[in-house]
Amino acid sequence: MNQFTNQELKMIIDLCDRIEEEYGSIRSNSERLLSFQIALKANNLLGEESVDLEHMKINLEDIIK
Repeated sequence: MNQFTNQELKMIIDLCDRIEEEYGSIRSNSERLLSFQIALKANNLLGEESVDLEHMKINLEDIIK
């Protein structure tokens, strides 16, 4: 059972993306990957309303191969 509304899940994804955008260069790779995994999980919970995570993937190209 999902404890978050779709709006809350989208907000979580947006915050993960913003954190990567603003602080990615000073965070460890494990912290950056954890944020991405959180965004992926939230996106999966959205189901049909899932959002495109391409922007986040582009920002993580240096550690995602």
